[in-house]
Amino acid sequence: MTTTAPRESGNEPSSRQDDADPHRAAARPLEPEASAPRPEPVVVQHTRLGGVWLALALGALVLILLLVFVLQNDQHVEIHIYGGHWNAPVGVALLMAAAFGVLLVVAPAGGRIMQLKRAARRLHRERESFARIALADSQRQSPPLARPEPREPRRSQDPDPDPDPETDQPESDTTSDSG
Repeated sequence: MTTTAPRESGNEPSSRQDDADPHRAAARPLEPEASAPRPEPVVVQHTRLGGVWLALALGALVLILLLVFVLQNDQHVEIHIYGGHWNAPVGVALLMAAAFGVLLVVAPAGGRIMQLKRAARRLHRERESFARIALADSQRQSPPLARPEPREPRRSQDPDPDPDPETDQPESDTTSDSG
């Protein structure tokens, strides 16, 4: 008969007790060795085919649930809408009401989505044109724009635009080639 030592502290078993009892030592999780390299987790890429398969599986599940719903609700009811009337099973009538409700939500939402797509396309085109302009400007490598020098005001009283009196003299006086 094996005796175990009493626990030293409340709920935690002592390490000596685990070493003495082979069942408790086996129940302890094994610590991974520090020197052993861990394998890298495999990342699985999602594919379109996988998405299609998932959509088809969910669609088949929904169709089966709808079929069960229609078969369980086979009592006929009379439906009156916009002056027309007909008899249909309750399940079919409820599914038609749900479909019309979805159309009431989808129609305005589809219009809004189209508006947003057009605005996004327009913004994309504007950004491309700005990028082209910026690229053309950077390729030109023009110097930064300088401030123009302030001009002197024109003198409207003087009929002669050239104020230098020496330039008014004829050229024959300044250069003589009588040699």
